[in-house]
Amino acid sequence: MSSIRLILNGKSAGRPDVRAAVHHVRGLGHALEISVTWEAGDAARFARQAVAEGTEVVVAGGGDGTVNEVAGALCTGSQSSSAALGILPLGTANDFAHGCGIPCDDLTAALVLCATGQPRPIDIGVCNERYFVNVASGGFGAEVTTTTPPKMKNALGGAAYSLMGLVTALKLSPYRGTLITPDEKLTGEMLLLAVCNSRQAGGGYV
Repeated sequence: MSSIRLILNGKSAGRPDVRAAVHHVRGLGHALEISVTWEAGDAARFARQAVAEGTEVVVAGGGDGTVNEVAGALCTGSQSSSAALGILPLGTANDFAHGCGIPCDDLTAALVLCATGQPRPIDIGVCNERYFVNVASGGFGAEVTTTTPPKMKNALGGAAYSLMGLVTALKLSPYRGTLITPDEKLTGEMLLLAVCNSRQAGGGYV
């Protein structure tokens, strides 16, 4: 049986489907502990604590932001390879979870997969000394993501990004910036920059 730490975004702590998934996995005999986030930085701190305690699977229970924070914590420090990352998809878009084939419409099945699945290695990106999964974006995509109101995301789901994309496009102008890679340095205007390690971003766009 696996030892599992579920790092749960506080906004989802009261959801009945989350509670049902937790009870089901515990009923299968897995040692599942839960840490609920309250403020920025909690997810990373809880992930590091779980690794230090020898937890085998650290589950990010939230959206792509929570997954990024937990994955980044697992990739830093001397114990970075000792725990597997699992995902309980609770976000608006769950782009990375969809790209990994995780059953986003069945939380119990997703959590069972975390407990019983075979870990697989994946590529992970680094930008400005920060690890990321799914996508690091700049320009148009980043502006849409940061300006979409939380209430709109709760009401419309992934469609909220599409709506804000249309609004943002009406006032679109090129962004000026510099991209530095190990091979070259490019300065100029751009509309969109995206570096991905999965197959979709922005609420389901492939």
